[in-house]
Amino acid sequence: METSIIATEVFEKLPIRYMAGKSLPQQVRVTAEVVSPGLAKRLHAYAVERLRQAGMEKAVEGFEVVVSTSDAEDRPSERQYEVSWINKQRAFIAVVGILTSRGWPSLDHGLSIGEHA
Repeated sequence: METSIIATEVFEKLPIRYMAGKSLPQQVRVTAEVVSPGLAKRLHAYAVERLRQAGMEKAVEGFEVVVSTSDAEDRPSERQYEVSWINKQRAFIAVVGILTSRGWPSLDHGLSIGEHA
């Protein structure tokens, strides 16, 4: 499953908001920063292998691929990454919580499936 274009997004967490003494869900916003092309390619290859292991590789054929992180405040080597395959209806399958060691993906937190609003 080869893809020539891998979109990347780096999000930063906004300050936690409170209402009536309870914290509200933390919001994020996209930054101008991108994931480097080399790291995005390595993360994509790692995530494709994880999908193969789970028997899900065929399910995402033809989907848009996005590599993202919501850890803009951290150094790239300390971030957790996500590789998502998104279809035209905005549903996705993703490998989440990918950690890197010296720029190479080494561990993840599993698969996620859902819909973007």
